[in-house]
Amino acid sequence: MPNVITTCEKCGCRYEYFFDGLTYLPCPKCGFDPIGDLERAGTIDLIKQLHDSNMSTRNNAAVMLGERHVQEAVEPLLAMLREEGAGVEPGVIIALGHLREKRAVDNLVSILYQGKNWRTERARLMDGPGRVIDALVQIGTDEALEAVLATDALDFSINTIRELSRFKCEKVAAALAKVALEIGDDDCWYGWEKVVVAVESLGEVGGELAISALKGKLDSSRKQIALAARKSLDKIGAGACP
Repeated sequence: MPNVITTCEKCGCRYEYFFDGLTYLPCPKCGFDPIGDLERAGTIDLIKQLHDSNMSTRNNAAVMLGERHVQEAVEPLLAMLREEGAGVEPGVIIALGHLREKRAVDNLVSILYQGKNWRTERARLMDGPGRVIDALVQIGTDEALEAVLATDALDFSINTIRELSRFKCEKVAAALAKVALEIGDDDCWYGWEKVVVAVESLGEVGGELAISALKGKLDSSRKQIALAARKSLDKIGAGACP
C-alpha cells in the first residue's frame, strides 16, 4: 500500500500517511477528522460525499451507506461502479456487498476476472480481488457464487469463508475443505484462524465432504481447530461416527 499526501480541509496543513484504501488519518496539526463528521452525517450528506474531492471521504461515505443499508445510495453507487470499473473506490464495492445489490454482479465478476492482471495503483489500493470476492459472496446469486468458487479458496478472506456457510452445496464444501486441509495448523502466512472459521463453516454446510474434512481435523495440534471440528461434527450429527 502507498503513502498518501493529503491536505487538511480545515487548516490547509499538508501531511503524509500510510493509506490502506479505506482509513483516513486525522490532521496532525488541528486534529480535524472528516470520518468523525461522516459518522454523524445524515443520508443526504453521505450521498453527497460520494463525489467529494477527497478519496478517503468518498470511500468511507460509501462504506457507511452500505452498512446503514441506505437504498437511496444504490443508484449512485452502481453508476460509480459501471463508470470506473476496476478503478472504482474499494468502498463502493464494499457498500454494494453490504446492500446485496444483484445488479452489481456482472460488473463485479468482470473486475474479478481481471484478477492477477491488475497492475495499476488503483487496483493495488483494492488489495487485489479480495474485496470483490467478499462482495460477491454477500450478494450470493448463482453467478456470483460460481465466480467466487472459480478462484483459489486459499486466498479467501475470513469474511468470505464465514459468509460461505450460508450455501449448502458440495462445491462450497469443497472450497471450505481445501482451506481447512491445505492451510497448516500453524501457518502464519495464510493464517490458521482461517482454518478455524472454515471448520466452523463446514459445520453449517454439512454433507459427506464436510464430514470427511472435519474428521481430518479432529487430531489437529492446535486445540482451537480440533475443538471447532468436534463441534461442527456434533452440529451435523456425525459426532459419534467412527
